[in-house]
Amino acid sequence: MILITGVSGLLGSAIAKFAAEKGEEVIGICRNKSRKSSLRILEDSIPVVECDITNRNKIRSIICSYEPEIVIHLAAQPIVSKAYSFPQETFDVNFNGTVNVLEASIDAGVKHFIFGSSDKVYGNCDRADESFKTCPEDLYAISKLAADFYVRSKADKIQVTITRPCNIYGFDVNLTRIIPHCIVSCMSGRQPEIRNPRASRQFLYAEDYARAIWTLIEQSATGIYNIGSFDILEISLVASEICEHFGIRPKLLCQQKFKEADYQSVRCTKLLDLGWHQKYMFASGIEKTIELYKKYW
Repeated sequence: MILITGVSGLLGSAIAKFAAEKGEEVIGICRNKSRKSSLRILEDSIPVVECDITNRNKIRSIICSYEPEIVIHLAAQPIVSKAYSFPQETFDVNFNGTVNVLEASIDAGVKHFIFGSSDKVYGNCDRADESFKTCPEDLYAISKLAADFYVRSKADKIQVTITRPCNIYGFDVNLTRIIPHCIVSCMSGRQPEIRNPRASRQFLYAEDYARAIWTLIEQSATGIYNIGSFDILEISLVASEICEHFGIRPKLLCQQKFKEADYQSVRCTKLLDLGWHQKYMFASGIEKTIELYKKYW
């Protein structure tokens, strides 16, 4: 059995869908099933339990009652801008919540704990590998790195894998992110506004991300693994390519409301050596993503 926290989010729903289609028994945990989320792509194919991971006793009860072999911990406060407005909440969820899920997993005898960290722990970086010095640029990244360290400190008690993915895209309801913002704005006939258009990011389609996690599970891989792609793109180009599908031009704003890294990309040689490969380049991945929005939004 695989238990996934944050199953209502982009990453969690992608992995849950992939694992369920592989015939695995999957249990999902999210804070609120009723709100608009990425859960809709699962079409009620797996059971989902509501739980706030900051509730230590409840999350422990759930994990101990299901006794999964694998826990994939993805629940987080993932919005960089929100972290600046609500730093205590961000650290409570991203650090304390991770402590709660990990300690419950250890108590329940879970064999393999996979933690979703972030490429943002490296800060400004160009093709950083796993040995690259961590230097987070924003509060969200700092909270993820703190949790990253804590998980690694428990590697003597449970099989631990740390994943540091680049920017994953797919059916995502978080409209603060560039791709969902562009698609939903265009579908509504609005011109999307793009902040920091000259920044560059690395993008990977959600199904490729799910296959990366599956590779780590199949290989019983432990340690730190970057999850990257061949698509390192300037934000303005990402927006323009999406907008072309709708005949709309993006509005580029040369301003930055809060501190973010100007460029970020990672090497994933370790993952490639396990046999994983990128199936969808950006052009094909974004076409599939737009189709998902037309179906589920």
